[in-house]
Amino acid sequence: MPAWVQGGCASRADVSSKSSSQSSTSETIGCGLHNLGNTCFMNSVLQCLLHTQALNKYLRERKHSANCAKRKHHQQQGSSFCVGCQLEELVSRNFAKGAAASAPKQLAHALPLIARGFRLGRQEDAHELCSYLLEALSKSFA
Repeated sequence: MPAWVQGGCASRADVSSKSSSQSSTSETIGCGLHNLGNTCFMNSVLQCLLHTQALNKYLRERKHSANCAKRKHHQQQGSSFCVGCQLEELVSRNFAKGAAASAPKQLAHALPLIARGFRLGRQEDAHELCSYLLEALSKSFA
């Protein structure tokens, strides 16, 4: 049985056969995300972003958190929320060898900071969250 059916992670080779035009290196498919109560809209957007190849590569390099002024400022005040840093953490957890599905709790609790009017536990619009999240990421990476 493939690892993704068992709740683990799988390589692309486990999910589909490789054609001769594809790279011989195995690309990892990240693990799933737990629903925290009407967060499937958020999980869908996160999965799309985390599996966007260029963004995934950047997040795995952890260059943002190494130089994040916002994170350093918030840590001094007892809080450390930064969208870019949180996505780096999520990529690190979900694409690690042997990883299992995780719950993006910090991102879920930060919904009102990311998307004005959004609240944890309510059904929201995935497209609207995607727009807000991309805007927040753009500001975070600036």
